[in-house]
Amino acid sequence: MGDSKSDPPEQHKTPFSVRFAIFMLLVTAVLFLPTTILFSVCLIPTLVAAIVDTQRPKTAWLTVGAMNLAGTVPSWFMLWDTGHTIPGALQLITQ
Repeated sequence: MGDSKSDPPEQHKTPFSVRFAIFMLLVTAVLFLPTTILFSVCLIPTLVAAIVDTQRPKTAWLTVGAMNLAGTVPSWFMLWDTGHTIPGALQLITQ
């Protein structure tokens, strides 16, 4: 009954809903590529804060992320107003 040789090894399988959500997130990121580029670059300090924060609970990334997001939203609106193009996103990043 409990013979370990006849039991198949347990595999951790990701549920379909999680795989579908990740797929849709990637599709959305590609469809809105200029926005993805803008947010990816502008939110780098948030990633750095999450990596270098050593205190428990790790909340520095929340503070830095909120400030980065507040600073990125006006650029995001400018990007959408100017046509939502990759060159427009790169120009906003370099300003």
